[in-house]
Amino acid sequence: MSANTPKMKTCRSKSTGWLWESHFVNLKSQTNVYGLTVLPLPGRGCQVLVATLAGQMKCLEYNRANQYLRPSTRDIPFTYIPGDAEIISADGFVDDRGVVVGITFIMADGDDTACHNYLNIYTPLDADSKYNIDTVAQGWQALELTFIPYQLCHTKISVGESEHTVFLLSGNDKKIHLYKEDYSHFNHASNSLKYAEVNIANYFPEFKIFPSIVNWVDIMNLCVCDIRVSAVGCQDGHISVTVVSLSTAEIDKQWERQHDSQITYIKVFQCLTNQDGNSQPVHVLACSALEPAVVYWDIMNNGLEKVIVLPNSSRFDIVMCACVADIDWDGVNEILLGTYGQELLVYKLFSDDNMSSSSARSGETSGSAWAGEIFHFQWQRTFTQPVLAMEYSDITSDGVKELIITTLQGIHVMQHELEDAAGVCTARLRALTGVTGAK
Repeated sequence: MSANTPKMKTCRSKSTGWLWESHFVNLKSQTNVYGLTVLPLPGRGCQVLVATLAGQMKCLEYNRANQYLRPSTRDIPFTYIPGDAEIISADGFVDDRGVVVGITFIMADGDDTACHNYLNIYTPLDADSKYNIDTVAQGWQALELTFIPYQLCHTKISVGESEHTVFLLSGNDKKIHLYKEDYSHFNHASNSLKYAEVNIANYFPEFKIFPSIVNWVDIMNLCVCDIRVSAVGCQDGHISVTVVSLSTAEIDKQWERQHDSQITYIKVFQCLTNQDGNSQPVHVLACSALEPAVVYWDIMNNGLEKVIVLPNSSRFDIVMCACVADIDWDGVNEILLGTYGQELLVYKLFSDDNMSSSSARSGETSGSAWAGEIFHFQWQRTFTQPVLAMEYSDITSDGVKELIITTLQGIHVMQHELEDAAGVCTARLRALTGVTGAK
């Protein structure tokens, strides 16, 4: 590190938004960037599923016992995942029919001369146990793949007057594949459906053949505006951002940009949490292997021309994952980065009119910005292993979200200080009622 490199804050910050580690789960085998999925269950908080390369699915949840919340961890025996299989990616969602989980894996032949690739989709066996992950794990459907799977994710599409949740899967064939419910195989007794691959061009015209393998895809639907914003990052550094009409499935706008190294993560997001998403700008966060993470600011008006660099984000090896969340509860999302150098980095958005003069003089706001916006480094935390994935969800069902982080061989649950949560609630209640007074 050079003498003039700005020093980054470490350890504990006294400001609201600091997270402390409340629970840790050790994994017997490594996981990867595609291995974390969070299932929000009605009235029960969230279940966290983490896939390991050894073919295991670990489930973490919190249960109430004697008026105390206690973490519980167990292996879920998903049907037809052989012991010698290597899980590549996992994803899941919860809808009116219950829990649906998708798992991709590779299985070698006995002589190791060839591999077979599969996508298993698990759906409820009956309506009474539709939110029971142990029962769902038995209702499987195996789809053999002709390509090596990469990221598995889900999104919503409209078909006529109805809305459906579908799986998207990228592969080494440089394509994104779409898996949708097949109503010709509807089981009325269990209210379950089989899934089948359908022509993705009918629903996602922006997902043509890409110049290289797609590492990451993210989608935001703005239904009131009747648009979908899709962002794709590829292994050769290619980025594609597209605006599509939801009603006509036609491309309205599309931008492309080439980075110097592969894209490791991409995210479509908005900054304000207390305003309607249909009335505020849309931005794209892009992380790459050899460059600092960047935000393409207000793409609807600027395309990919207006760039904000997250300062020092390339100092700690490759950025492997990211999360956009309002962890200090001020109504503005922060950007959290996880690196292979075992660091969690947190950045906050500032503009010229809300940056203090002391912060500006300290040099901690160094970075690139346009029209006054800048992301200012807030704090960082060091882990013992590379940070691979993270989600911000309410796993404890107490109304306050936790940051769930997976490292190479562990699951970390980061919680807010209860005093911070109580202070924010009190201040907002006083603001709503017009009551003033000391805390």
